[in-house]
Amino acid sequence: MSISNTWARPAGFVFVIVLVTTALCTVAPAETTTSVDTKTVLAWGRNTWNESDIVPGLGDVKQISSTAHNVVLKNDGTVVSWGHNTYGESDVPEGLTDVVEVASGGFHSMALKRNGSLVMWGQNTHGQATAPDGLDDIAHISGGRFHSLVLHDNGKVSAWGSNSHGQSDVPSDLKNVVAIDGGGWHNVALLTDGTVKAWGSNQYGQTDVPAGLKDVVAVAAGWNHSMAMRDDGTVVAWGSDEFGQSSVPEDLPPVSMIAAGGTHSLVAFPDGTVATWGDEAFGIQQIPEDITGVTQISAKAMHSVVIADDPPPTQVRNLYASALSNTKVTLNWNRPNGLTDGDVHRFIVRRASGAVPPAQVTDGVDIPVTWPRQYATDTAGVPTGQQVSYSVFAVDLAGNAGTPTSLTFPAALPGPVTGTTATLESPTSLTLSWVNPDVELRRSIVRRADGTRPPESATSGRSVALPEGVVTGVTLTGLATNTTYSYSVFAQDRFGNVSPLVPNGTVTVNTSTGVLAPGSTAATPTPTTPTPTTPTPTPTPTTPTTPTPSRSASTVRAKAPRKVRVGMAVRLRVRVSDARATGTVRVLRKGRVISRAAVENGMATARLRKFAKAGRVRLAVTYSGSASLAPSSSSLVLRVRK
Repeated sequence: MSISNTWARPAGFVFVIVLVTTALCTVAPAETTTSVDTKTVLAWGRNTWNESDIVPGLGDVKQISSTAHNVVLKNDGTVVSWGHNTYGESDVPEGLTDVVEVASGGFHSMALKRNGSLVMWGQNTHGQATAPDGLDDIAHISGGRFHSLVLHDNGKVSAWGSNSHGQSDVPSDLKNVVAIDGGGWHNVALLTDGTVKAWGSNQYGQTDVPAGLKDVVAVAAGWNHSMAMRDDGTVVAWGSDEFGQSSVPEDLPPVSMIAAGGTHSLVAFPDGTVATWGDEAFGIQQIPEDITGVTQISAKAMHSVVIADDPPPTQVRNLYASALSNTKVTLNWNRPNGLTDGDVHRFIVRRASGAVPPAQVTDGVDIPVTWPRQYATDTAGVPTGQQVSYSVFAVDLAGNAGTPTSLTFPAALPGPVTGTTATLESPTSLTLSWVNPDVELRRSIVRRADGTRPPESATSGRSVALPEGVVTGVTLTGLATNTTYSYSVFAQDRFGNVSPLVPNGTVTVNTSTGVLAPGSTAATPTPTTPTPTTPTPTPTPTTPTTPTPSRSASTVRAKAPRKVRVGMAVRLRVRVSDARATGTVRVLRKGRVISRAAVENGMATARLRKFAKAGRVRLAVTYSGSASLAPSSSSLVLRVRK
């Protein structure tokens, strides 16, 4: 058997074993410190009872112990527990403090206080959570599946609870013990001379200590197998090997810690990394990437737990603005959910003028946010004619700030409207069409002037009535015959920014003759009196004037799934009237572009993000047009259900 983790012994390396793991239970925990630790708790494997989901805000951890539930001791002497809780084993007694060591049994929990008293809770069917009278001078504690045991200062061991396999009958000659570990239905003990004793169930040979085993510095008991670590870092395992948990990899480098799980084995190396072998169920062999600085390991059931380096938090998720105007911006987000994000305990929001978001927590200005709220409001808003950028940082208990998630409003100032054309529908009506800039918009603006000079701004000339919102065309009626009009088209975003005017954002048209070329000075043909000329033998041929080509009108329609539910990915099927159409369709919500898709052969599929709330969602669908087709738009209402 081979493992993915490799480790090379450095030149001049001297192997030193430090026994600090909960699986070993060999030395008393260090004195409580008030400094903030830069370590965190990580877990992987079975998660049936959320045992691999680290409690949010967990940090400054001193010791870990895990079975189907986890019991964690913090540096301030308090205890945190989560996971399986059918018997209340994760319900830490109220007011429990001044704890120096913890242990998790199969379905019960144990805590040793500084004054030497033992507190237990959880399942007590076999009396495993009731300490015998006169129990004192406790050095270390350990929990088996249905039994409990303690190591006394004098090197003796006491056990109680289930005795179905003799696991609570401590051998009368057992003495000089320095480490203990309770397994499923058996126990192992390390003696001062480096030898190992085991008792209890031997169905799989888990108490048959290999002959000649010596120089041992750590032991561990799983459900049905046992492990020992020698002083040179080599590992020996025996007992059940149904899942390969007792088959130590031949290429295993020297280790510094061991832990025996239900059906797997876990080790840590001196370089702070880990390796595992045995059962592959529940992804227990899938060690998270980049685990470093491991100082403790525990694995008594079907998942693994370690104390390791605490890198900065990952980015906050799903950052968006629920309110966005010139006077207020409200940002919302979800907390990061990476493996090392359990100790995130506050958020920092920074604001900067311009399109470059704050990169550090000291850049820009602070926008207050109250923990644990995942939103913040900036009452300065976004001024017209400016861009404002925001960054949201997650910060852990060690003070590490992660990479920010950022947004800029508006993402870009509106560019010009282009491709403005006019098509005569009758002597008194015409259709204007245009292409809007590819940014989030609030509305379109069309201004009209009589004559050949288009309005120069969004406030000059006269306003042309348009449908509400963003449109890409309009049909005008009631015009005077044989009259020249000039039109200018603008786009405006939600912050009041208006697009600049460019030549192809305007069009001049005569209701009798059609579109006039830019710069024309005569709007209407004026009859002239022919001047007599001397006839020539051969008249000079003239080339007929080609009328200005115009694009054909188009329509765009979108079809949504019959049932749209919260959290469901949505695909819109979009059809353009011409089966040969190309170009781009955009889907907008409240003027904001939420999806784009390319049109091929008149069809496109637009993918929408999942909707977080139930209700009616009004969308606009726009088609950009092509060389032969004019732009068009339509609306759609989705009914999002829970």
